[in-house]
Amino acid sequence: MPLEWREAMTVGHTAIDADHRRLIEIINRFEARPDRLHADRTARDLLAYAQDHFPREEAVMEAIGYPLRTLHRIAHEDLLGRLKDLVRRYFLDPAGGGGEEALVAELRQLVTDWLVEHVLDMDLGLKPYLRPAATGTGLSGGRGVVVKQGQCVSWGVEHGQTRAFLAQFAAMDQGEVVWQ
Repeated sequence: MPLEWREAMTVGHTAIDADHRRLIEIINRFEARPDRLHADRTARDLLAYAQDHFPREEAVMEAIGYPLRTLHRIAHEDLLGRLKDLVRRYFLDPAGGGGEEALVAELRQLVTDWLVEHVLDMDLGLKPYLRPAATGTGLSGGRGVVVKQGQCVSWGVEHGQTRAFLAQFAAMDQGEVVWQ
């Protein structure tokens, strides 16, 4: 069953939301024909997508003073590194990687992580910063991350342990860690 764009996935920035729709299209094309040929096309499409999307999103984060922008850039570098490693092992090194089944499974895991953990978790964290930036009020440029009792509380939303760990790094960058 193909993925469908839902309004809840919107971060509130026209270009970023269009990019995310494009990512869903790339994933759906791959899932319709999950074989080596389409994995090759998907990897190429994802590389082009990342080269367009990541700098655009990072520029927006910088412009609005998003406090987790350093962490977000590191996450972009990680996704791009994983994709380049997959390309090297499966397409550039004939002896590396594995068979078609392993390739499809690894690419499927990468796009799942990209969509679920990055877009639907990290990128949606931009939403409260983008809306106020458009109106000139609210959180834009503010520092809204506090780490407390193993949870990251940011903008009134509690995130899990992984987000808490990552938020600690971002908060340290902002000089705002509260340890209890």
